[in-house]
Amino acid sequence: MLTEPIIFFEDIDPFRMGLLGTIYFGSFFVKGAIGVGSLTPTTVFGAMVISAHHAVALALMANILSQLQYVVHGFRFGDWAVVKRIIVPNFAAAALGVWIFGRIGAPELTLLLGLSLGLLVLLDFVGFWTRLTERIDISRRGTVVGLSLLSGLISGTTGAGGLLFIAVYLRLVKTDKADFRATILLLSTLVVGWRAIAMVYAGHIDRQIFAEGLLLYPIILLGGLLGARFFGSISELRFSRILQVVILFGSIVLVWRGLEHFLGAAP
Repeated sequence: MLTEPIIFFEDIDPFRMGLLGTIYFGSFFVKGAIGVGSLTPTTVFGAMVISAHHAVALALMANILSQLQYVVHGFRFGDWAVVKRIIVPNFAAAALGVWIFGRIGAPELTLLLGLSLGLLVLLDFVGFWTRLTERIDISRRGTVVGLSLLSGLISGTTGAGGLLFIAVYLRLVKTDKADFRATILLLSTLVVGWRAIAMVYAGHIDRQIFAEGLLLYPIILLGGLLGARFFGSISELRFSRILQVVILFGSIVLVWRGLEHFLGAAP
């Protein structure tokens, strides 16, 4: 009922609450600096502090709030012609992903988060996507639709990782750093907004998640603003490499936690 009091982050002690705040600050600092990079770490590391489903929903809510800082910039300077080629298949697949998200248990989701997001980042780390663009014409309509579908399905199911596929395509057609950043911000606004609608409709985001997101918003805002101040004065490649290593470590921990459940349940 709406009259029932909201208990923020029930069963989380002060240390874990501080850890969650640190995770969110660092994640949105990265987003402020390079335009992407908040959903995956908030989901992966958030799932170590709170339950996997809670972590996915909260990360989405936090990203909606953080996106308010970038809406004007993205809508004004982002390339709408490029974005229009992506959003329709992405939206359809994301709706399917949200349906899957609501039908898998916490241990399964924990393992899926670790495996899928870890693999995506590992492939990016070893240069797989760059070599792929050298072998196929990634700008072909069929390829773009395929990447969009895969992106939507992954982000809808796991809450993160999907924009990595789109970023591969955008890096090819948007070689200018500022142009790329504006377009990925525009795209992420639309993608996150659509997934939020689907999650609310499915009942995965309620007033509890909304209130917890608001509680974290000052940290989110501060991280984004400080990150934006560093934009242009840091090496994006070095920043991205550090982030990839950190996410890989977190993914391994999630895989271990998921396997522990299944191995422990085995006779």
